[in-house]
Amino acid sequence: MLRMLRGPVNTSYTWKIMISFVLVLLIPVTLSAVFIYIRSVQYVEDQSKTALKEALAKEKENVHQIFNDYRKLGSQIAQYPLLISYFDDLYMSDTNKIDFSYHYLNSFMDWVRSLETTEYHFRFFTANDNTFQNEWIYHSKPYGNEAWFEEAIQATYSAPYWENLHKARILDYDKVKNPAIRDQEISLFVPMLSYTTNDRNTLLEIFIAPDAIFGGLGKMEEFKQGAVFVYDSVGQLVYESNHHPAGVLSQLSSQLNKAEQSTSNFVTKVGSQSFLTEIQTLENPNYRIIGMFPQNLVIQETTKARNTFVVCLVAALILMILISYVFSRKLMKKIKRLVKVMRSVQKGNLNTQVVIEGNDEIDELGKDFNRMLNRINELIETVYKTEILQKDALLKALENQVNPHFLYNTLETIKMMAEINREREISDALTSLGAMVRYNLTKDNRLVLITEEIEQIRSYCSLQNLMMNGRLELVCSIAEQIYSLKMLKLILQPIVENAILHGFRNFDGQCVIKISAEVYQNNIRFTICDNGNGIEPGKLRALRERLENNHKNRLSPGENGIGLSNVNDRLKLAYGSCYGIEIESEMREGTRIYISIPVID
Repeated sequence: MLRMLRGPVNTSYTWKIMISFVLVLLIPVTLSAVFIYIRSVQYVEDQSKTALKEALAKEKENVHQIFNDYRKLGSQIAQYPLLISYFDDLYMSDTNKIDFSYHYLNSFMDWVRSLETTEYHFRFFTANDNTFQNEWIYHSKPYGNEAWFEEAIQATYSAPYWENLHKARILDYDKVKNPAIRDQEISLFVPMLSYTTNDRNTLLEIFIAPDAIFGGLGKMEEFKQGAVFVYDSVGQLVYESNHHPAGVLSQLSSQLNKAEQSTSNFVTKVGSQSFLTEIQTLENPNYRIIGMFPQNLVIQETTKARNTFVVCLVAALILMILISYVFSRKLMKKIKRLVKVMRSVQKGNLNTQVVIEGNDEIDELGKDFNRMLNRINELIETVYKTEILQKDALLKALENQVNPHFLYNTLETIKMMAEINREREISDALTSLGAMVRYNLTKDNRLVLITEEIEQIRSYCSLQNLMMNGRLELVCSIAEQIYSLKMLKLILQPIVENAILHGFRNFDGQCVIKISAEVYQNNIRFTICDNGNGIEPGKLRALRERLENNHKNRLSPGENGIGLSNVNDRLKLAYGSCYGIEIESEMREGTRIYISIPVID
């Protein structure tokens, strides 16, 4: 491994493939796993926060309903007509008071006693000193200068007033004076209006134990393993569950100072433990209900899933390494086999082939290499046979060039004798024959101008016309710019010769041969057509097969190279397999031959 890190260029291809596979798979899988884990933890936390929020919001509504119930109770008591009449009569005699109390007030107090519990009590503070004082009725004058009473008077001017948590006020007639029973209370003050003066001459106080209002919070299942706290509008702790961890209150107080006054949530840290904290705000009266739940319990299930996933990830990594190793070995086997064949070819063995066992990219490379070897062998064979044909052509040319001046002089002498004897046709024939011989024997180069090739055909047709009594007509439709291009010598003349010898055999009408040429896609396409007999379908098919076979099996040195096969082979050898001859023919309609060659300036 250290060697691979120091010199990655010299590392074996097998290890490179293995490392690439592992990295390509491991990095995305690891990143995906981390992302999924973070998202799952966040999802679980969000779901837990939502559940805690909904549970606390539901309990907040219960607390709000309790406050409303006490407010309704206070309104019912404060609006009781007999009580208002009793506190409104400033001149009632003691006898009437006793009689009123016996007949009316006692029945009302019996109903009040049935409502009272150890969780809440009530009493009246009246400005009417003409009333009897007892555990429920107190004269307000002795308390007029006390702050709590002044605040209650001012706050209840138009509506009931909730006093924040305060130390229990033990008065003279209270039956329950034990501080252990009555420690802290929350008071509701409700004004009672006089029928005669429409003034608030009496205050109803309902003092309630905090557990009577908030006790249900400590019974919430969602916070059994956490804690619940209630703070009033001045930041005073009103209620706390009896199972909260040590140190929570001090830490929570600092967090509350930073938190918003509205509903919010945050994480509270107490030592090494973190708590999801949810705040619900209660209005009129203003309280903040705070629920705390251990964060480690929220992600406990996620932690188990994470551990399971880590084990699966490690197992998957080992499996990926094994699979990549086996796969790379198999892949390298193909590559090594291909390299072995290449080295064999490098040493000169062109008859070897790559063994193909599949259809993947390495196998495609092997197929291409095999095709390349086959093409090289074909080119070698083509070059070899071309050289043989060139040597044969050179020998024939040397044989034909034996003393050409003697042949020229002889033809010239015969021509002059014909002119002396006024044999014009013989003189013209000798002129055409001389031009043909000169073209065949003096043009040693393989390439000639197209105009020279056409002139050669004109000379040949002029000779043939002597035997055909002038029935042969040659029509050339070739653009001027094509005449200046070059082509192989003796390509068109054998085609015209075949048309005369075979197409016009036993043909009585006017014999017409048309030669045209056009340039397309950097190629020249010649069309030689006649109006002769045409070729029978069977013979046409055999002729096409012979042309194709002659291209694959070259003519042996002893065979005659003149004709369609010779022209077709010379074209393919000189220009490539995409060039050659195409034949179309119909009986009694004539024959059409197409020859394609590249444009050569």
